Amino acid sequence: MGTTYAYWNEWTGATWQLTESTTSTDFIIYYFLKTNLDSDAGLVKIVGQAAYASRTLAREALSSELKAVNLEGLSSSEAEFQFAYIAKRDGTLEDDGNDNAYIDLRGANINSIQ
Repeated sequence: MGTTYAYWNEWTGATWQLTESTTSTDFIIYYFLKTNLDSDAGLVKIVGQAAYASRTLAREALSSELKAVNLEGLSSSEAEFQFAYIAKRDGTLEDDGNDNAYIDLRGANINSIQ
């Protein structure tokens, strides 16, 4: 695709499309879900459906994005969020504000995630 590593899942009003990040959409949240699919680990990676201009904005949006993420078309009706991470468009992983490379979502109440 383009010259960056990060893409986000953008709704155009009619279809979903992978959109290459730019300097104004530099930070994207990615998710891992555990499912009952017949795969090696039963994990599915979900590309974030919004992009953010700063790491801080991405961190602040984690809870609201989790509540709004569209899982339509996922081939399993049973899924549980496991982890999330924030990536900059150059592929750099960003810490969660507490020096962790990822956010542990296992068993978390989405309303309490910050």
